[in-house]
Amino acid sequence: MFWQYLLALALFQSPVDVPVSQQIFDYLAPSLRQVVVDLELADKGNKDFTQFKNFKDDLIRLRILDDALAECPRIQDLERFPKPEHVEQCRNFNRRYRENLEARLYTESNFLALQMAIEETRTVDEPWKHLWDAHNEPWIVRRREALRDLHQKIGHKAYYSGMMPTYVPLWRFKLMD
Repeated sequence: MFWQYLLALALFQSPVDVPVSQQIFDYLAPSLRQVVVDLELADKGNKDFTQFKNFKDDLIRLRILDDALAECPRIQDLERFPKPEHVEQCRNFNRRYRENLEARLYTESNFLALQMAIEETRTVDEPWKHLWDAHNEPWIVRRREALRDLHQKIGHKAYYSGMMPTYVPLWRFKLMD
């Protein structure tokens, strides 16, 4: 099994198209499926990328996907960030705060200030949405893309230290004595 996996990985990483007979393909297909899952290009249950019908075309398609995901972080990066339950609580608070601002929009005289506060609230929610997507998207490729977007949004230092920005514009809240 180890040698099958190694051969499948070499075939996948090969820069040239290696002619493969149907017999060799049948022999390597299970290992190639595992390579695709291990490289986080597809989930085990994703039949589109793990049911090889046209070996050459499927291999080319997977190589293109691998190149496209080269800058996307691995799913294990999620371990440094808040858990899905916490992310959902933060996003719910953000949503309720924004809805409160929107409800006040036409009843109060400070329309522009409320518009700015609403926009700030949407902006601070963006990294949290990317993190939510990374936790909850059903396809591993989308989850990795969400991690890439999160990394771009919060920056290298915050990403690798697992530091999420505030989930509501705290500067809009008044301190009470």
